[in-house]
Amino acid sequence: MDTSNLPITSSPPYMDDDTLMSISYHRQESSSSSRSSSCLSLKKVEETAVQAEEIMPSSSNNNYNNNNNAMSKQPPSLTPLTFAFPSIQECKERLYEYWYEPIYVLEVVGCIVLFIVASLLPHYLVQDFDDRPIPIGYTSDGEAYLDLQYSYDANVTSTVSGQMNVYICFCITLPLMIVMGLPLYGDAHASVCMYFVARSISGCLVACLKLYCGYFRPHFYSKCQLDVSTGKCQNANENQVLDAHHSFPSGHSALAFCTMTMVTLLCMGKVGPQRFMSNVVVTPTRMLLKKMGCLVSLCVPMGLAIFIAASRIHDYKHHPADVIAGSLIGFASAKFAHSMYYPSVYSNWCAGYPLHQTMLFLSSNNNNNHNNAQDAMLLQQEQQQQQQQQQQ
Repeated sequence: MDTSNLPITSSPPYMDDDTLMSISYHRQESSSSSRSSSCLSLKKVEETAVQAEEIMPSSSNNNYNNNNNAMSKQPPSLTPLTFAFPSIQECKERLYEYWYEPIYVLEVVGCIVLFIVASLLPHYLVQDFDDRPIPIGYTSDGEAYLDLQYSYDANVTSTVSGQMNVYICFCITLPLMIVMGLPLYGDAHASVCMYFVARSISGCLVACLKLYCGYFRPHFYSKCQLDVSTGKCQNANENQVLDAHHSFPSGHSALAFCTMTMVTLLCMGKVGPQRFMSNVVVTPTRMLLKKMGCLVSLCVPMGLAIFIAASRIHDYKHHPADVIAGSLIGFASAKFAHSMYYPSVYSNWCAGYPLHQTMLFLSSNNNNNHNNAQDAMLLQQEQQQQQQQQQQ
């Protein structure tokens, strides 16, 4: 074979692992044999390279470069998402690997510490604004008149009490998120960290705004037991009077929307119709089921959050503006925390996977491509050197 006609390009053709192992084997054989045997090995190497080029068309070089450039846009598919729970042995192996990896343990502990600090910090940063003038006026005849938006009854029973809200958003939501993350390695870790980060941001903002604004609740007059003659509260319980100043924003709404938004984003990432797996046949029935699952994952958690927020207006605990502000804070906090630990739910190949697993997959894939390219470049350089030796 005329070696001068061999294509030598700046971008090497793609070669699989078996081809590269064969090339490496012939390279070692040629370096240890005589000149005649090296020529024979060179022919084998050339035949192997030609076979690799026949497997990939002549445009493989361009495709190789295009694939590398588009790697971040559409990399190879990850392991398909399934809801099969790991066995006991797999759980033990994961726990063993998890606890002996200090960075993961430190991250979880750091998120929990952040949540505790964020719960205590507002009381040291912001002074409780309890000196807001009580909204009461007097006519020219000396008769007192009150603002009707603060004159609702404080004895109305809450539809969703504070304890029930915490039970729903912590004792039920957090274990549910952990269970959802068990089938996929690293998913439960990301869910726990996301939960505490979102709760820290939302809780800290709500507490700071409550203390700073000191806005009256709709049942302020009833809670403080206002004496219209003196214009002062007669309630001896200072905590109840202070709580009547903490209307804006709604803590119930922020907590409900924060946790339910996280559940919604996790479910949509795993069952959303935008997810596409190359090894799954897309059929109309499958797409319909995915759309129904996405609709359920959106309506159930967010419907519960909307109900909790609306109940605060119904029970005269908050004004509509308080509920809207708290809902926006909770939603924004959950969306930000989700972006820290998960890709976008609209991604067509990595939605539902933990972000660190996705980045590790991309890094490993790029390293493998880089090593294959280096081996192919070394092969071409060796071919050129042997061609020069033959010509001499």
